[in-house]
Amino acid sequence: MERDFSSLARLAPGITPGVGGNGDSLSMNGQRGFSNGFFIDGATAEWQYYGKQSSTMVQDWIQEFQVMTNSFSAEFGTASGGILNVITRSGSNRYQARADGFFRDAKLDSAPFAGSFTNGRPNYLDEAAPFSQQRLGGFVGGPIVRDRLFFFAGAERLKKNSSTILGISDYWRAPGLETVLPSGTEDHPYLVKGDLNVNNKNRLSVRYDRSVRKDLNLSQSGSAIDTKEDRYAFGGPIRTRFIGNVGPALAKTRLWNSYYYVQDTWQLTNDVTLNLGLRYDVDRSVTVGNDLVDAKNARIVQRYGGAPLLQKTGVDDNNFAPRVGVVWTRGRTTIRGSGGIFYDQNHNNFNAIYIVNTLLSDGFTQFDANNPLQNPFYTPADPAGSAAALRAFLARNYPFFPDVSLAPAVPEVVDRLDPNLKVSFTAQYSGGLRHNFGRGLTLEADYVHADGKDMPVFVDDNVKFENGVYAPKDPRFARILTLKNVGTSRYDAWLTQAQYRWKSGHAGASYTLSKATSNNDGGIFGGTATNPFDLTEDQGPDSADRRHNVVLNSSYIFPLDVQVAGIAIYRSAAAYSVSTRFQLDSDPFRDRPEPRNSRRGDSESTVDVRVSKIVRIGALRMTGFWEMFNALNTDNFINYAGSLQSASFAHPLAALDKRRQQLGFRVDF
Repeated sequence: MERDFSSLARLAPGITPGVGGNGDSLSMNGQRGFSNGFFIDGATAEWQYYGKQSSTMVQDWIQEFQVMTNSFSAEFGTASGGILNVITRSGSNRYQARADGFFRDAKLDSAPFAGSFTNGRPNYLDEAAPFSQQRLGGFVGGPIVRDRLFFFAGAERLKKNSSTILGISDYWRAPGLETVLPSGTEDHPYLVKGDLNVNNKNRLSVRYDRSVRKDLNLSQSGSAIDTKEDRYAFGGPIRTRFIGNVGPALAKTRLWNSYYYVQDTWQLTNDVTLNLGLRYDVDRSVTVGNDLVDAKNARIVQRYGGAPLLQKTGVDDNNFAPRVGVVWTRGRTTIRGSGGIFYDQNHNNFNAIYIVNTLLSDGFTQFDANNPLQNPFYTPADPAGSAAALRAFLARNYPFFPDVSLAPAVPEVVDRLDPNLKVSFTAQYSGGLRHNFGRGLTLEADYVHADGKDMPVFVDDNVKFENGVYAPKDPRFARILTLKNVGTSRYDAWLTQAQYRWKSGHAGASYTLSKATSNNDGGIFGGTATNPFDLTEDQGPDSADRRHNVVLNSSYIFPLDVQVAGIAIYRSAAAYSVSTRFQLDSDPFRDRPEPRNSRRGDSESTVDVRVSKIVRIGALRMTGFWEMFNALNTDNFINYAGSLQSASFAHPLAALDKRRQQLGFRVDF
């Protein structure tokens, strides 16, 4: 639908929708979406901060596309998940050109899920929200000097007029606040590439690509809980938490990371090939913010007295990553095995939190009615009244920023980095076989194991338990959240894949049986441990765990140059956790009535279909397209409400798109 090459990776076994925010929503071998690597023409193409693809690369500009989900060679790094590797088109001795267009409109789409249920049945909007999209593009390539110098250029214009549906409560709907707001996007990617055949063994390529994007990127978000009962009333919804800080807003940083690798391949026998590699990554980005530490420590000591709180972070300089692979081939059968260490990279998000919330902040305040350490109105004699007093204070200005000067002072919250913070990695090994049965039929089967290590998690270091009482270690602060390498994950999977090709088409099928567990759900900004004294409380199924994953794809060319292609996907349900805003025991940590991710939501199933017709007029080739996504209009619910206090508990709050259709054309010259 979006005609982006990364969407093609969903056909490969071992890939499921990603979780954890940011990234490109692809979980490879159970890892976070932001842990994948993107390479275009041999160079990294990753937006480091978000762990996602940095360049808009139109499908028609791509010559080759490779998905590596595990045990890739040492030349590929800064990724503990998988690799998407792309080679762009080049010019040749033959001039070539293409123009294409793809069009969508709300009139071709089915009405979406409205985000609510009545008597256990889902509600839908009366019609699809206003939407239109026009995508026009093309490319041209050819020789500048025959057999020696070539050019290729491509451009696209995407204009999307869409709608944003606000998930707001009845409190805001009652006065007539709009729930559907207009929004839009304009994207103008373009690419210019030149290739020079230096000699028979060497080729020089130069590529420049850029995407000019205009969209709505300034917004303010919040959340509201629809409760089953009203315990307090202050003229509006009850707010129980507030987070805010003040201070300078600008910091400039500069750093250099360096990466080295060596690898080679040996043909040990006619049947056996050995590949060995070693990679060494030096990630200095964990030190960003060190130049601000001394000044912040001075402000802390001046304001509160006592000892400095923060330490500078050292360089993580021992990231050696060996890789090994062996392949045995005889006739039509191949047996393979591989293993290695695969380091991610620091995405600078943790440093950004550290700089904004702590190093540049004059104060970071967090109010929580259910936490005595963060409730300025708390009195031990009346815990319930203390919580009510804070809720009343926050309700006065809701939903606007409260005047914190009118509340009793509370100790501030500090985010900081472990001085020995490291880059996370996975230890992987895999083994499998491939057999070519002839007549276009191949079958593959692999076992994959991946252990995630040193995953970053925030841990509250300001809690002690003495004489049966929880208290702050450092009374100057409410919480001291330290980012530590205490997160772990485990992934085991059996991957199978079959491909069959014949003269008029092809068919493929893949099935993945997997199990993913972890003790964290950290997004790219880092998650927080539930209980700093017992990290096993967070151990459970990973949010990316999909036990069964089936993908079928096929295409067939009928007479009169009519082609029909389809993709069918089934994924078993993702896990979610049950939570409560009430304390169920005597400790101050948030409670789970059930173990983490002990419930499952809705399975996912979609069928996508494309019908195309080719018309030839001399050297001109024209193709028309009709595409349907989720052609069977299946409900695929996501984001299940886990809060026991929510009226939507155990119900989904959103759904994937219902049926969408797209029309298009392509002209090849």
